Amino acid sequence: GSRILERFLLDELFDGAANLEALARHPFANFVVQHIFEHGMPERKTRCFQMLLPYVLQHATHKTASNVVQRMLEHADVSSQALIADAFLAGEGEESLETIAATRYGSFVIHSLVDKLHPRIDAVKARVKAAQPQLSESKFSQKNILDFLGEAFFDD
Repeated sequence: GSRILERFLLDELFDGAANLEALARHPFANFVVQHIFEHGMPERKTRCFQMLLPYVLQHATHKTASNVVQRMLEHADVSSQALIADAFLAGEGEESLETIAATRYGSFVIHSLVDKLHPRIDAVKARVKAAQPQLSESKFSQKNILDFLGEAFFDD
């Protein structure tokens, strides 16, 4: 059953009939989108990446779409990881890296972002380090980011 749905969704995605952004947020279809990043052909991964990149900040705090953003990070090449990091570094207000890091699902995404060796890692870590007081107030970022980085990271 799910293989048939997966094949149908893949065909629909790449014929342009489906809205990939909405599928990334769907409770079940998001697994198909994740599967594309994990096992898809390079041209499909690239196309999905290009279609979803404008939404990474909104998706980072969404219950199901945040898993898609994590898969994007895990399976992207270094230059694509840098593009994702650029999006987070450019975010402002409710879509700032610091605000996203303090949310339930966003804290997992920022953890994944900090855990990669992309060209923007120093800038990302500097922003996380500067946001320590704000992140310490969130039980989500405390567990998923601050504990992961350790106390030594924040000592000067």
